[in-house]
Amino acid sequence: MNYTLRLLIKMKSRKIIIGAIAIFLGGVFLLTGSVFTSQEEQDEVEIQVRERDLSEIFNDGFLVERRMGVAPPEINAASVYSVYYNGNEREVLFSRGRSKRLPIASITKLMTALVVYENYDLNRPIGIPDFKLFSNVNLNDLRIFSDTTYKQVLYPLLLESNNSGAYAVATAPDDINFDDFVRMMNNRAKEAEMRRTDFYNPSGLDNVGGVNLSTTHDISLLIEEILEIPLFWEIMRKVSYDIRSGQSDLYYRVTTTNNFLTGAYFRGENPEWYDNILGGKTGFTHQAMGCLVMVLKLDDGGYLINVILGAEGREERFEEMEKLINWVYKAYKL
Repeated sequence: MNYTLRLLIKMKSRKIIIGAIAIFLGGVFLLTGSVFTSQEEQDEVEIQVRERDLSEIFNDGFLVERRMGVAPPEINAASVYSVYYNGNEREVLFSRGRSKRLPIASITKLMTALVVYENYDLNRPIGIPDFKLFSNVNLNDLRIFSDTTYKQVLYPLLLESNNSGAYAVATAPDDINFDDFVRMMNNRAKEAEMRRTDFYNPSGLDNVGGVNLSTTHDISLLIEEILEIPLFWEIMRKVSYDIRSGQSDLYYRVTTTNNFLTGAYFRGENPEWYDNILGGKTGFTHQAMGCLVMVLKLDDGGYLINVILGAEGREERFEEMEKLINWVYKAYKL
């Protein structure tokens, strides 16, 4: 990131002036409400001012600090966002439609897992009787045992994007019901300043209570919240995991839906950034289409957070993400 940071320093004086103008105008616009044509435009300015990434206001969403001669990538998705984050500062590397509210499908499960992690005893058995796993339509895709813990359920939740696992963690505790859990998700989103996000269910399915909506920008903020949880990245970089019974030799193998990790996508011809993959989360519904989050750990200790919403399909989400990461590596000399 040294190249980008040097350019940002060179532009410091200009940005101070631009920043003052943008903050003043943003305040006037938000107070009067007479200049903007939509709430989305107001929120976009709020996001830009909050990030101090004011150059994007003047060049239609693409940073001018990119390497000369590297044209913006042609990515076929509803919204695309790439940001460098080192724990203290964030620099937007590529942005298109970052404040657009879109269905997020199973990207939802990142928040579901965070609520479980912060509020549950992970070592406690989830305690769902066998008959419920087969008689409750919301649970019959979940393969667990009587002694399976909440921690173990995070594996099917995040690896294979198991919808029954999401329903299970939201309803199994005696003192928490479905509505309580969803309320916890929305409260946690507010704490993370995910201002354009609304959750209606813990799975991301389109037909359960409502369609979960968010933005690529908000999803990047959620990723920043979970970067310091090693368990999540231990899970999300695995190809498979065996949930084992403590009372027998039985086990259930959970397999990732992330084709970048299985080798199914690259077929052995891995890109230069392959070894930097920290983990990721997939999502797909017919309304949300292809969604994907990929996080890379860079050599300088920072993170590259990449979010794509609304790609054309399951395979296309990987194709578009590959274009994005390849471009970022080339444009910023990573």
